[in-house]
Parts: sequence; structure tokens; C-alpha cells
Amino acid sequence: MPLDGNINPVKGMPKEIFTGFKGNTERVKVDPQQTSFEENRQFRLFFEFGDLWSASVPTLPAGQQLVLKFNSVNALNVFVRRPELYQGGFAYRVFPDIPANVTFTGTLAPLERITPVNGNLTDSGLPYHPATQVGVEWAIGTDIFRSTDWPRNGTIVKTDGNVNRNTNNYSPNDERSGVAAGQTFWLAMDSITQGDTKGMLTVMYEELF
Repeated sequence: MPLDGNINPVKGMPKEIFTGFKGNTERVKVDPQQTSFEENRQFRLFFEFGDLWSASVPTLPAGQQLVLKFNSVNALNVFVRRPELYQGGFAYRVFPDIPANVTFTGTLAPLERITPVNGNLTDSGLPYHPATQVGVEWAIGTDIFRSTDWPRNGTIVKTDGNVNRNTNNYSPNDERSGVAAGQTFWLAMDSITQGDTKGMLTVMYEELF
């Protein structure tokens, strides 16, 4: 087999699949990272609610709802949904946007908090980072969102003394959710404690351009 710059001179195979070229020390690469990371197709929504850092998203008061509406142009794979609280608690539910079943009486505002997960373009060779085609809006209020449909996903997040709770970190075998192109969905967080709820929310996804 003729060798060129892309061939491992020891094994005669493409060099990209090996960690080096030194005989017994080289190993086949085992990379648990998603391909979409290197291809710069992963994005993160991260925001805080409460006054820990910024009052731009206010505290979730007792008895109220924090509602997020996601609009997607492209298909998505959501692989992280991580609410973390340092005060209070809420029930976190995901609903499809079926107009006949959804009643929303609040006022939505843009939540422009989406950033790339991988800002390094070296592996992909792209001249610039692609822009996400996901839009997120938010609102806080009392009984502003209802749906007669059943939630597609959800969890209870509640502080326990000084213990912070978080859920749904990514692993290759963990739960993920696919979102079809053009699909809209709601994330409704209902306060379940007598006091205010404060914390952070992270949602990460790969976008199928």
C-alpha cells in the first residue's frame, strides 16, 4: 500500500484513527465526545433567575410560573436539561405547542442567552461559527400557562437544606430528546414552595443544519 501524509506508516491505515506512530505505544482513538461538538453544532442556553448575579431575570415568586417557549427552525437533539436551585423548588414540565391544547395569558420577552458550546473552529475548519436557528422567549406570572395535553418530560427540583439539586446531565447512554424541524415546545416551571425560588437553568442541544 503506498503511503502518504494521511497514512500511519506503522499500520498502513488512516492516521486519524491512531493516537501516535510509535509502534507498541500507539492506540486506537476512543473519543466519547459527540461529533457535533467538533462540527460546532452544539449550543447552550444558560440563564439565572434570582438576584445572585443579575436582576434581569427576576426571582420566581411563590405560587407563580416561569415559562419558556422554544421555537426551532432546524431539527435538534436536546442532551442536557439541568435546573439547579439554591433556594425554593419547582415542578419542571415540557409540553408540545399544540394550539388547541395550550392557553397562555402572559407576555413573552426574548431570552437571548444562547451561546456556542465549542468556540474552537480548528477541528471543523469552518471560517466562522454557525448561528443557531433556535429562538427562546420567557415570562413569569401567576397561572399564565395551561395545557390540556400531557407533559412529555419533567422532574421535581427542590432544595434540601443547603443541598443543591440538579438533574439530567449528559452521558452517551442517558436520556435525550429529539425535536423535529419547525417544532415549538414549552418549558413550564411551577413553584412548589412557600418562599421564592432562585437558581440556574442550562439547556444544551445539537442542531441538525
